[in-house]
Amino acid sequence: RSSDLRPWLVDSYSEWIERLKGPSHNCALIFVDNSGIDIILGVFPFVRELLSRGTEVILACNSGPALNDVTYSESLIVTERIAAMDMIIQSALREEKLLLVQTGSSSPCLDLSRLDKGLSMLVR
Repeated sequence: RSSDLRPWLVDSYSEWIERLKGPSHNCALIFVDNSGIDIILGVFPFVRELLSRGTEVILACNSGPALNDVTYSESLIVTERIAAMDMIIQSALREEKLLLVQTGSSSPCLDLSRLDKGLSMLVR
C-alpha cells in the first residue's frame, strides 16, 4: 500500500515534486526551526536548490532562544560561513535574493498571529 510508504494524514509530496518541474516560484518563506545539523543538512541545501531555480528565499528565525531552535543572530553567523564556501548563497545574499529576518518570537511554537511586523510587511 502506498499509505505504508508515506503514512501522514496530508500528503502533497507528489504534487510538490511535479510543481518543481515547472517554473520557479517567485518567493519562498521558510520558518527555520532546529539549530545544528538540521539547518546545515536540511534547510540550506533546500534554500540552495530554490535559489538555483530563481526563487527568492526569506529565512525567518526566532528573535530569541527557544529550546534548540536557531536564533536570528545565530542564523547570520551560519549563513555568513556557508556563503564563504558557496557561491550561490553568497551571490543571493549580495543580490538580496536571500533574506534573513526575525519572526519576533522566542517561543518553540510558531504563532502566525504574533509575527514581527517587519516580516509581515515583507511578505505582504
